[in-house]
Amino acid sequence: MSGGITALVADYIALRRRLGYHSPSQDRALRAFARYLDQLGHQGPIPLEASLDWATSTASADPRNPARRLATVRGFLRQLSASDGGTEVPPPGLLGPAGYRTPPHVYSDAEISDLLQAATGLAPAGGLRPHCYATLFGLIACTGLRITDRSDRISYNSANHAFRLLRRQLGWTAAGRTRAPRVHDLRHRVVVRRIQAWHAQGADVDAMIPALATYLGHVEVRDVYWYLSAVPELMSIVADRFERFAAHDPAGAS
Repeated sequence: MSGGITALVADYIALRRRLGYHSPSQDRALRAFARYLDQLGHQGPIPLEASLDWATSTASADPRNPARRLATVRGFLRQLSASDGGTEVPPPGLLGPAGYRTPPHVYSDAEISDLLQAATGLAPAGGLRPHCYATLFGLIACTGLRITDRSDRISYNSANHAFRLLRRQLGWTAAGRTRAPRVHDLRHRVVVRRIQAWHAQGADVDAMIPALATYLGHVEVRDVYWYLSAVPELMSIVADRFERFAAHDPAGAS
């Protein structure tokens, strides 16, 4: 391997950029991986042990960081394996999941009411801004729409700034919650409450999910199913229906 791993990584990054890929964070990780191996004086195909040693030698306290590091260099190892025939490519998920989605905060009706009331008190008093944000947040809470940052009226950054002001005013923190409430959680509330209502009504939720996915603009129907684990109330309804199904109660299983 003339030039060491650093030269091979440089070629790989250049190839990715010619193909239209550009990720500064991934490029940094790849270069760090190359420096690690070159400093060890490594020559020849890269064994799995070497990749695992680098991935797990992180100082980060995040338990998922080794998996992310390994996933970052996997493409490079795959390309190298095709050329040298000896580099070992780590199987996906070898160090566990690389990512984790923190459950959203699902607003109660009282919290929505408090948010909209607080929005009407935004400065300037008597101006358009308080009414604008009260309407915006109310609209998101009712429809589940996303904010687009390409709007020439209200940008996502502006709306998020206003929301953070209101969040501080209302004393909403991460204490007692899975995370501090966010604007986007208003969208989660709409979806969770809709699925919750379908379950409570005994509807065929699986048959309704494709329509909900289309409404939300999801490319993959499976993305909607993540909402099923969002709130205890919803899981309680699902558990009750499953118990009736397991007891061979046709009315409950429908």
